[in-house]
Amino acid sequence: MPTRNEVSWNAIIQATAQNGHPDDAKYMFDKMPLWGIATWNILFYAYAQQGRVLEAARIFRTMPEHNLMSWNAMLAAFAQYGHQMQAKCCFDKMPERNIGAWNSMILLHGNLGLLTLAHLAFHKMPAWDVISWNTLFRAMYQNGHLDHATELFLCMPERSIVTWTSMIDVHGQGGYLDRAVETFNSMPCRDVVAWNALIAANVLNGHLHGAAVVFTSMPLHEAFGWTTMLATYAGQGCMEIAREMFESLSKRNVVSWNAMIQAYAQSGHGFEALELYHEMLLCGVMPDEASFKSVMVACSYVGMLHDTCHALLVSMASDFDVALSKDHFNCIADMLGRSGQLDRAEEFVHSMPVPPLEKATAWSALLGNCKLQQDAERAARVAEHALELNPGDSATYILLANLFASSGRLQDDMV
Repeated sequence: MPTRNEVSWNAIIQATAQNGHPDDAKYMFDKMPLWGIATWNILFYAYAQQGRVLEAARIFRTMPEHNLMSWNAMLAAFAQYGHQMQAKCCFDKMPERNIGAWNSMILLHGNLGLLTLAHLAFHKMPAWDVISWNTLFRAMYQNGHLDHATELFLCMPERSIVTWTSMIDVHGQGGYLDRAVETFNSMPCRDVVAWNALIAANVLNGHLHGAAVVFTSMPLHEAFGWTTMLATYAGQGCMEIAREMFESLSKRNVVSWNAMIQAYAQSGHGFEALELYHEMLLCGVMPDEASFKSVMVACSYVGMLHDTCHALLVSMASDFDVALSKDHFNCIADMLGRSGQLDRAEEFVHSMPVPPLEKATAWSALLGNCKLQQDAERAARVAEHALELNPGDSATYILLANLFASSGRLQDDMV
């Protein structure tokens, strides 16, 4: 470009950020001669979207000024990733608060299981929108307060399709399949997620025939639907029916192959999953990230974890140009831990080529595996990493306390 103004700089920085490259966005940001508040907002939001909240917060503190969008985005990032103290501090410092700020506080408390505080934030709001109602509803639902979620649903002045679908889940989990069906039939419109929710409700309540009827009635068979049905039959030991269902497909794409491979892997049929994966390759179907994740699970069942997984990682990048994701690394770390190789699992998590803040899931899974192996000393070390990334996670403290109690170590040894 012969000349560049702030608008053109912002456009390229935002495009880079939206493609998941905040460091590249920062590189271009540093080359700008001047920065407006919009540019600052784009940059720190780029880091927040990738879960790199502490880096986003450092940029936020560096900003010469903030507008309401800045405050809301920073608060939302703290809330989404469970940084309770930082979110509360940010909220208290806001010069003005709109509905979005209050909604973030409901989300924060709901995610942390602090339902009294979530209710308090909701009732302090000067006004509510559909997101306010949905966020409080989701807090009740996700924390197992199904009766309260139902009461809230009935009080809602307006319901989104997400709320309707969540209500199907609530009834399904509560054992009220007839209510789930009634809710589904009452929906003003339905998407594929709602259909899948009704399938899951039937499965959860042991109605395999009902799940099959719903599945065949769907106007569009989506990946989750196939995966649910195949996994359902597999989970009930009906692998022959699952395979017949797979073989009956007139056209098979990577989604349908993945669903069958995943069904085999998750039901402990590791060799069958690996055979089907190779059959998929022979049929000319290119694997994707989900394919490799299911095959890794299969490898763990057949005792081929190290060599085979290493070969898969090389194959992903060199043969199929599939980018390694955080989920793949988490999967390998968890499988190493579950197979009793805690030394290698801990070493692997340390060496994972992802930002430290993105290792929270891996550390938490490793902590659980330490408990299974009764390795209290390692658990204390792993818990330090987990709590550093998520200080408000009470589950980590509870798990560690239970492990120390069962191993006879003093509570003073806890981190």
